[in-house]
Amino acid sequence: MTGAQLGREALIEASTALFAERGVDGVSLGDIHRASGHRNRSATAYHFGGKEELVKELITMVVEDHDGRRLDALERLLAGTDRPDLRSVLEATLTPLMEDLTDGPLRLRLRMMANVIADERYMGFTQAFMQTLPGLGLSTTLIIGHLEPVPAELQVERIVLATSFGLRTIADQARLIDSAHPNREPLDLATFRAQLPLLLEALLLAPAP
Repeated sequence: MTGAQLGREALIEASTALFAERGVDGVSLGDIHRASGHRNRSATAYHFGGKEELVKELITMVVEDHDGRRLDALERLLAGTDRPDLRSVLEATLTPLMEDLTDGPLRLRLRMMANVIADERYMGFTQAFMQTLPGLGLSTTLIIGHLEPVPAELQVERIVLATSFGLRTIADQARLIDSAHPNREPLDLATFRAQLPLLLEALLLAPAP
């Protein structure tokens, strides 16, 4: 790996950790440069173009990695049945995020993503990019196939809510694993992994008002 590549990776690693802890607005370019060991104040501009472009690069990297593993999990599921049940689809969809909970640096990515995509400045970019991904596209198709009882105008909204709730819940679990909390302890991963698809299934299939 070249010096430039090492410098770029250092910026990615430092900004991921800082955005996970403080969100985007709580982190300056100076913070990122100091944490990454860069003395050049223009390092982020040189490698990414600026802070906004750095954030978008982080989103792209993480979402693409998750979607590749998600697609693999869904294809394995479909190899055994033409119409998997909703809970199995949700379990496969969540596979990459659940896997990340077992690894410290990958937990930071989960926490960073939860903070970043909650920022209105990046919602449009994230949503538009996610619509191009084959794993999420397949997941959405399979989920909608189980939402016949839900009015058509509510189906996509339910999926958006389930996606947001799922990511925030997983990020919260990651935060509890990484940081001691005086009043809460993280669930053991087996229990958490079994419980979240049940909650999402209930959200998706809740009776319409």
